[in-house]
Amino acid sequence: MSSYCREIPERSTRLAFAFCFAKDERRLPTVDLSEDVLLTCSNCGVTVHPSCYGGASSSTITGAWQCLRCRDRDDVAIRGRSCHLCELRGGALMPCRAGADISAFVHTICAIFNRSVP
Repeated sequence: MSSYCREIPERSTRLAFAFCFAKDERRLPTVDLSEDVLLTCSNCGVTVHPSCYGGASSSTITGAWQCLRCRDRDDVAIRGRSCHLCELRGGALMPCRAGADISAFVHTICAIFNRSVP
């Protein structure tokens, strides 16, 4: 890595709270605010909070972790993937379950701000 890159911390403060991840307040996720552990993808290097990115628990992850974009995909498919909502590549991309394209991915933050995405 370049010398201007900082080392990724093991923990950080969440900037988006649980109510941002639920469209129905009766289905608010329960989030342990003391667990601000970060996961870094062993393939693309994206870093996420487990609860902000699919709800995985950091305690269940062993060995090298891969994000949902990199898991079970080849490098050509990974590098060609962009957000279905903003068209930018990179960042924390998750599979989108809306629309006809079941292989579409969206940024977590794009899905939060576009409330029409299920």
